[in-house]
Amino acid sequence: MTDDAAPLTLIGSPGCGSAIVEMALALLGLPHVLEDLPYREPGPGRDRLLALNPTGKVPVLVIPGAAPDGGDLVMTETAAILLHLADLAGPRGAELVPAAGDPLRPVFLRWLVFLVAEIYPAVTVPEHADDAGLAGEPLAGFRAGMQVRRDGLWRMFEAAADPAGPWFLGSRFSAIDLYLVVMSAWAGGRARFARVTPHLGAIAGRARAVPRVAAVLARHGDIQDPLQDGETA
Repeated sequence: MTDDAAPLTLIGSPGCGSAIVEMALALLGLPHVLEDLPYREPGPGRDRLLALNPTGKVPVLVIPGAAPDGGDLVMTETAAILLHLADLAGPRGAELVPAAGDPLRPVFLRWLVFLVAEIYPAVTVPEHADDAGLAGEPLAGFRAGMQVRRDGLWRMFEAAADPAGPWFLGSRFSAIDLYLVVMSAWAGGRARFARVTPHLGAIAGRARAVPRVAAVLARHGDIQDPLQDGETA
């Protein structure tokens, strides 16, 4: 991506997964503008979001002039966006995504997909379970069961982390560490996350201290677990 290219637009909501993409944009130095929308509140903001992403979820990345017809390209899904941002950043993209041919790339891709395919739904499905008509004791029981499953998945993820290095991939910082920054706050709170998976908690803590990551967190405020009040310690 050239310096004179039109900036990317990241549409997100404070405390949501869009913070992961915002951190990546900041670390890669890609020109961008931010547009915060209340993704669950009815109104013009949600209407705009639904027009871009019918699932009504964030993040949404708009890339000017990148569509096959020359129009704006709309991307969703954090993992897809991160992989594409690494491509746009050229050689610098390897700072977050191991390049093709790097021995760490298959490891990175496996656990990136595990995060978004296994752990992420274990957060979002119970968060929105009331939309499916669950309430009262059935809702509480479902969320408690999903917490047990989520803890098990996080322990699997921790077992895959390099035990010798400061980051998930060992000495190499990557986009996976950005997921840990945000998602550690969604697991019953960061203190609980650190008790369940102490190595991952330490990685998340180190990543939060990276200056550009810390700046994004400051903009988002203290990210809270949407289910924390309803879950057990």
